[in-house]
Amino acid sequence: MDCPGKETMQDFIDGELQKAETQTVAEHIRSCGACKTELQEILALHSILNQVVSQDKCPPYDELESFVNNTCDSSKISEIKEHIDLCSRCRFYVWALGATEADLADWQAKDEMAYKEFCETDLGFSTVKNTLQKLLPSKIDLLEKAWESVLSLVLDLKYKALGNWPSFNQQTQLVGVLGFAEISDPQTDAASIIMATTLYVSQAVTDGDIKATTEDIEVAIKEVASKLGAGKQLQQRLIETVPPIILKFN
Repeated sequence: MDCPGKETMQDFIDGELQKAETQTVAEHIRSCGACKTELQEILALHSILNQVVSQDKCPPYDELESFVNNTCDSSKISEIKEHIDLCSRCRFYVWALGATEADLADWQAKDEMAYKEFCETDLGFSTVKNTLQKLLPSKIDLLEKAWESVLSLVLDLKYKALGNWPSFNQQTQLVGVLGFAEISDPQTDAASIIMATTLYVSQAVTDGDIKATTEDIEVAIKEVASKLGAGKQLQQRLIETVPPIILKFN
């Protein structure tokens, strides 16, 4: 294919392309030095913008690059290590900067497989959509835009003990980690928590990590939502709404 335009490249980064087009663009980028450079420049710009809009104060792209290349100022090393332990986005940047083409191709194949598996489960996209429609119908349009970011976060968290999760709060908001700090408002923050909580608990029930009972699901929702930064009112609304939806699909 010809090199994608800037708008297509931006849509690729934002996860707004159709799956077939996403694969085509990704394959082209892997084989095109100019597009790889352009992708890095866009990601660098995103990193700079995140410094302005994100409460989490992500390091600039050039600092992450120097960290990977072992040319980082020694005074910054521990600070960056601590940050990437909490920030899945920057952790991915660090990995991608040091990855070979084979690593990237392998990651893409595994990511696509994981994405397909999630989409094909009864307790994935449909459960989140039903929950969001009941709790925040005005934010249902955010689902398509945020789905891949939420999915990536859940994949990252599902293999960690709850006690090892970062604690999200007013300083480190979930919406910022998902990449939507620029449109952050109370309803968008709540929608992010609703989507991530519902998807995580739904998948845990599917995997057998949580028993498919109202009581066990309610306990899990409270623990997960609280860790993701939900206040007591939102926790209660999730507890009242999500279990029947999960049990309906289970």
